Amino acid sequence: MKNRIDTLHWLGTLIFFNTIILCCCGIPAILTDPVPQVFATHGFYALCYVAQNFLFSCLVGIVLLPVFLLFRSVAIKIIFSIFFIALSQNICFVNAKVFGFWHLYINKTLLHLFFIGGSKVFEVHTTLYVWITFMLLAFLLVSACIVFLSRKYQHFFRMQRWLSLLIFIYIVAQSLFIFFCTQNNMKLLQYTVKIPYFYDLSIANLLEKMGVSIFPKNSLTTKLRMILSEDKKLQYPLHPLNYHSSKHPLNVLLIVVDTLRYDMINPVNMPAVFRFSQHAYQFLDNQSGGDCTRPGIFSLFYSIPATYWDSVKNQHQGAILIRAFQENHYQMGLYASAPLSSPPFDHTVFSTVQNLKLLTSGKTAIERDAKITVEMQHFLDRSAKNHKPFFGFMFYDAPHAYNSLTLHMPFHPMGYLNYFDIHNDTPVTPIFNLYKNSVYADDQFIKKILLTLQQNNLNKNTVVIITADHGQEYNEYHNDYWEHTSGFSKYQMRTPMIIAWPGLKPKLIHDQTTHFDLAPTLLKRVLGVTNPSSDYSVGDDLFSKKQLHSFLAANYSYFALVSHDHAIIFYDSGLYRETNLEMKPFPDAKILPSDFSTAIDEMTRFYSESQVSPQSPERQRVENQ
Repeated sequence: MKNRIDTLHWLGTLIFFNTIILCCCGIPAILTDPVPQVFATHGFYALCYVAQNFLFSCLVGIVLLPVFLLFRSVAIKIIFSIFFIALSQNICFVNAKVFGFWHLYINKTLLHLFFIGGSKVFEVHTTLYVWITFMLLAFLLVSACIVFLSRKYQHFFRMQRWLSLLIFIYIVAQSLFIFFCTQNNMKLLQYTVKIPYFYDLSIANLLEKMGVSIFPKNSLTTKLRMILSEDKKLQYPLHPLNYHSSKHPLNVLLIVVDTLRYDMINPVNMPAVFRFSQHAYQFLDNQSGGDCTRPGIFSLFYSIPATYWDSVKNQHQGAILIRAFQENHYQMGLYASAPLSSPPFDHTVFSTVQNLKLLTSGKTAIERDAKITVEMQHFLDRSAKNHKPFFGFMFYDAPHAYNSLTLHMPFHPMGYLNYFDIHNDTPVTPIFNLYKNSVYADDQFIKKILLTLQQNNLNKNTVVIITADHGQEYNEYHNDYWEHTSGFSKYQMRTPMIIAWPGLKPKLIHDQTTHFDLAPTLLKRVLGVTNPSSDYSVGDDLFSKKQLHSFLAANYSYFALVSHDHAIIFYDSGLYRETNLEMKPFPDAKILPSDFSTAIDEMTRFYSESQVSPQSPERQRVENQ
């Protein structure tokens, strides 16, 4: 009996020490926005943070409990303890680094991208693996130390008191969280989004799943939870499209460069595309539908917010743009450098395309970009000979995978971004030069495509569009935001939108446009669709565009209602917070119901059971503001 008590005392000491280490592992996430502003928010955040790490440590203890009870061998207990404690610390630290860089925690979408897309989606420089190896060894050493220290000093501490204190902290944190949920107090609740899976593992979430309503019934949180959690049947488009086909149909070539910043269209970074843009429409303030690939591509092809992504994927609903061109018997030439299965565009955007090519061969993004360039050239050659209308799509990847490429020209010095050692004072120029080298490389590939169009005399009857899925940020606001998938600033959201339309003279457009406007433009002006754009889109014709009041954007973890000066970021849990467009928080901002009236409409309009009609009085009132 005494041996069993000593064993449980040792395990309790391990749980206590591991809680402390896990709290230290999460420091990279603690230092990111939103940072608590007053004592009350500091206190609430600290309680929730310690409580959650205690929960994680207890889960490790539950895993180790059978080992401690069933095996008498101290060596076996030590080996298992070191392994599982080191594993928990590694996961916690990596998760905190992910949040510190991308402002989201590892979720099933990121895991799907990693395991399905693999190295072609997450491409990093080889030096990162040295850091990973060092991290693994470091946490093995830390785990070994706390295992031996906990065994040696298990009777030195009065563990019952310390564990009782942690249990008390956990109960208080969960109770306060439930109370603030009932008050819909986002001034305090917003800080829990920095704590890994806090809401998912909270008692409040458990009660909600059991049918006990925690949030006020008429609150924005309740509405958001209802919209984002239910898998409703789509009614998209609202009515079948009616076409008024032209006797001389135009071809369409859509060239998308992954992660291309809006300010790269200049004579230095992209000389070929810049020369092309001088003879085209340039939409200088074009906003993507998200800060990463999935919503960026989704908004281009569907013209609806990425809040519909899960419903579209579950129901294999193809993109309105692809289906429309197929219905009008267009040839399809679709060539992507990165896998079209990660994100699963084969089950969404291109689900209606037979014999879709999912993978392009090549060890690096540059090799694959070169390959799809040759493939598109062959497609254009064939199309010029058979005189059939075509829709072409190219998706270049080098600027997205720049950190794994060895491109030394024309910009130097250059360096690699180390995800484990990036901070507010990291020199930007070498990293940015590497990115610009990848942009320049793709510019030369696009130059070949434009030359092929000209040689085949296709430029006279082909609408050529050059754009990006999203942008790229390099700490321009000095608040430690890097690359993309981390915020809705103009550097991550703003993209080039260059359209060369046969018969139209070049023009600079300064009004704000979005990815949602591309599909209505092509459907109306190329395919002669007579339906109002509200039947299938939240956007409008680019060439008769009205200024937006706000629009919905997304990434892999949350959504945002973006206006001209701020963004309201909201999560599946229904929690939300507000920032300016430099991603700096507004801790005292008050969100008015009218701020979300348009968003609620756009998030429900294309569900068959939605009670909000496209032209509801509420929508008309907001659009007229």
